[in-house]
Amino acid sequence: MTDTDVVYLRQALPVLVAYTRQVVMQMDLERLHCAAEEARLPAEQVAFLTAVRTFQRTVRGLEVDEGALV
Repeated sequence: MTDTDVVYLRQALPVLVAYTRQVVMQMDLERLHCAAEEARLPAEQVAFLTAVRTFQRTVRGLEVDEGALV
């Protein structure tokens, strides 16, 4: 890892965490996923919602296991 990688990490990580808290963790991804399946959206869109929903569930699980992570 270079010095520029460390600088980038220190700049980008707080933005990513803030975005995750404000957007991803506040969305009702269960509802969106169900609606996408019922609407028969393209497979890649349903797969994206599945991945984001899995991420949200994982982070929420970490919050329970390790305290407020996000």
